[in-house]
Amino acid sequence: MIEKNIKKYIKKNLGKRNVYIETGFKNGDSLRSALQFSFDKLYTIEFYQKYFDEEINFLTSYSKRVIPITGDSGLQLDKLLKEISIKKELSACVYLDAHGHNSKISPLINELNALKNNNRKNDLIIIDDFFFIENALNNRNRAPWATEIIDAGWDVNKIYNLLREINGKDAIIEKIPYYPGPLYKTIFNRYSPFSVDGKNYHLCSRCKD
Repeated sequence: MIEKNIKKYIKKNLGKRNVYIETGFKNGDSLRSALQFSFDKLYTIEFYQKYFDEEINFLTSYSKRVIPITGDSGLQLDKLLKEISIKKELSACVYLDAHGHNSKISPLINELNALKNNNRKNDLIIIDDFFFIENALNNRNRAPWATEIIDAGWDVNKIYNLLREINGKDAIIEKIPYYPGPLYKTIFNRYSPFSVDGKNYHLCSRCKD
């Protein structure tokens, strides 16, 4: 589900972004939230077809705007971005949430590489539950997908550097918010700054308002 503070940020920074793309449909809560905005098209990518089948009535009722895509989001996102580029559709709001808390498989890095490889410099990118990655070293069992990312050689700084390659030099502070999931209000103040290229940033420096 897209939380209230994230909706506020999207509304404020939506601009001319007329496409919504999410990875991880499950019960459709995030998509329902996104439908409140004026997106012309909403793409939802889900690995498990059963989740689409369970919400078929909901999906059918919005069939003119919502396009469900079944498959690995790391691969399907790359394919979709290529199609969008060909159609010359405007920039997108991309909500990455295909990582399950109890799953050891996370497509996140492949999703980010898809954005990089397709030159998506103007997209608004939001990663759900990003704080799990920062905490994975201290609590390996809390979110196996985050631990998998750390074990593969990725950390917060390396992911941010990849994001800077996608969105440009100022993407970290000026364009991309990272909200720490449903526990946002209770744990926000417990985060310590981290460093990128010698400069310190707070994980949620853009979502205090």
